[in-house]
Amino acid sequence: MKSHRELSDADFAAQFENCTLIPQLFNHEAHLRLAWIHIKQHGVDRAADNLCSQIKTFDKTFDDGTKFNTTVTVAAVKAVHHFMQRSSTTDFPAFIAENQQLINNFKGLIATHYSIDVFSAPHAKHTFIEPDLMDNVHHIQHKLPHCTRVHKKKKAAPRPPFPSPSISRQPSEIVLQADRNDIDVGF
Repeated sequence: MKSHRELSDADFAAQFENCTLIPQLFNHEAHLRLAWIHIKQHGVDRAADNLCSQIKTFDKTFDDGTKFNTTVTVAAVKAVHHFMQRSSTTDFPAFIAENQQLINNFKGLIATHYSIDVFSAPHAKHTFIEPDLMDNVHHIQHKLPHCTRVHKKKKAAPRPPFPSPSISRQPSEIVLQADRNDIDVGF
């Protein structure tokens, strides 16, 4: 098998949950697909909780348990949900074709919501950090059992909702190059 797309949604979700999915098939797009499936079945809050639990287990099963990132996982679920609310598609291939920025500019989309690099911040791995740059982002307010506690940060000035693929910040901050090759969620 060469792609997670060769599996039905039910088979893909079940194989992932049971840790029988070939680890190389769990790439960035597969991560987004898993979020899409769980949001459709359970809603955004439970989807975030499910993915935190399942991805932690998958990471511990096929690797050393250090790749999982709570903030990135919850942010991915919330990003997928955001685009699902604006989409009339009924299947994942059509959804992702309509919302290519989730593939091509995921880091850029996430960076518009955070003043830190949540992909490399050590505390973002274990604790969901609420977005601090966008006033109109809907935050998960309650404690998620598998995603530990919610960490609130001081609000900063809002940024535009969709950045260009390359985001430059103040000299003292990081420079992010958002590109599909920068995202490593595979095992």
